Amino acid sequence: MCISGHWQRERVVAIGETGLDFYRDLSPREAQVEALKRHLALAQELSLPVVLHCRQAQEEMLEVAAEFAGLPMIWHCFQGTGEQAACAVALGMMIGFAGTITYGREEALRRTAAAIPESRLLIETDCPYLPPEPKRDRDNEPANVTVIADHLAKARGSCAEAMVHVTADNARRVLRLPRGGA
Repeated sequence: MCISGHWQRERVVAIGETGLDFYRDLSPREAQVEALKRHLALAQELSLPVVLHCRQAQEEMLEVAAEFAGLPMIWHCFQGTGEQAACAVALGMMIGFAGTITYGREEALRRTAAAIPESRLLIETDCPYLPPEPKRDRDNEPANVTVIADHLAKARGSCAEAMVHVTADNARRVLRLPRGGA
């Protein structure tokens, strides 16, 4: 794959968001899988983590990710089951939670979040999509990450401040960011 060194001149911290989206099927599934594998191979070649998008393709995502076990991966906006999360963690993935963790019908997602090792948790907003309750009628924004942290903390029997620190440290670690900066 030709990358012409551009990634070295800029402050590239990850490859992605890339992945599988079988919800709308806007491109053939086989083509999506092949593109994902190429992105994962590039991330491996460049020693960069990869941010994974997955919509209604959890099992397929896990199959592809297993081929690249050991590569730092972030499962962005996780919506899978507890079993899928456990498989992802076993592959070394970080698990990101967005506004959906605040939705009333997502009790299973909150139970899943509670079971994930603290060292594998991330929070995100997925702007401008998936705003947390009670802001679902508006575009999402970065400030809402505190609402997500609060809900994740409650699901885990923790406090929001501790969850913010843990997930910020996790993000810095996986993205190799300096302390105090993003």
